[in-house]
Amino acid sequence: MANNAQTEAATYTDEEMEAATAHVLDHFLKPLAASTGQHVGDLLDNTPEDVFAAAVTAYMMASRIAEEDPAAELHATAGQMFIAMLRMTPGQEAFAALITGAIYRQIRKEEGIEG
Repeated sequence: MANNAQTEAATYTDEEMEAATAHVLDHFLKPLAASTGQHVGDLLDNTPEDVFAAAVTAYMMASRIAEEDPAAELHATAGQMFIAMLRMTPGQEAFAALITGAIYRQIRKEEGIEG
């Protein structure tokens, strides 16, 4: 049996959890706060625990994958895993669809694709 990031038992070190939490803050909550004019603490208070946990877990998993595969981009991999986890979390399917739609529209805008 292969012993890699995808088959290892889901146990993480405190350092992995701290790094993943920092990524969620730096790459999700802080930019969201800046774009909405809200405080990071308020966003965190209003983020469901299962959503925050999914984001942190996605970064921990993506970090292990990126360590094994230099071609894997950490933030893109974490984003994909986060959306997949949300889609499987009862009550978060609409939020996952909202995020996917926003990403789709942003890519189209950046590529100059209309319609």
